[in-house]
Amino acid sequence: MQIDVQGAEEVAAAIRDARGRLSGAGMQAALMAGALPIMNAAKTNAPALTGTLRRSIHVLSQSAHEVEVGTNLIYAAMQEYGGVVAPVNARFLRFETAGGDIIFTRGPVYIPAQPYMRPAFESERGRAVREVAAAVRDLIGAGGPA
Repeated sequence: MQIDVQGAEEVAAAIRDARGRLSGAGMQAALMAGALPIMNAAKTNAPALTGTLRRSIHVLSQSAHEVEVGTNLIYAAMQEYGGVVAPVNARFLRFETAGGDIIFTRGPVYIPAQPYMRPAFESERGRAVREVAAAVRDLIGAGGPA
């Protein structure tokens, strides 16, 4: 079997051109397009006593080839996975309720898991892939013949 390609230089140039558009800001924008549905779903899923957790969820661009959806709040993982809070440097734990009441307790407090990030990823995975694919198709087609 033999394959002859006519216009091999034009094909090679088109591939180089597309590769250039798929690096840097173009690829970063495509990844951001895929991350946004996950971020929005996580914000919807997050527990909202004060709304701080929801407001803190963001997309962080690590590089032209990587984005991260998450939050930097210290208690975010406790909300996602649950756990036990116990006093370490004091005899009591101090909590403030949504109504402004102050509560002190001696014993450990169990915080039930309230997953918001993992369900967002699972429910929006397909949409995220479609968004990235559409953005990549737009990038590749951006410099081609009309």
